[in-house]
Amino acid sequence: MKFYVDNQLFYTFANTTSFPFNQNFFLIINSAIGGGFGGTIDSDFTSSTFEIDYVRVIINGVCLSGSSL
Repeated sequence: MKFYVDNQLFYTFANTTSFPFNQNFFLIINSAIGGGFGGTIDSDFTSSTFEIDYVRVIINGVCLSGSSL
């Protein structure tokens, strides 16, 4: 699985049979911050905006954006 932000490869995830991504699943876009993955949050931080223009889903080279799976 490859994750892109502004057409730049951001993260690559090697899928194997031990993960659930070989079956149908829901994509949940989470705005959680902090923890080990996001790093330390500035103590002065109070709020921000999280905007998503679109999500493009491509399976085996076929774009499914706007489709109902």
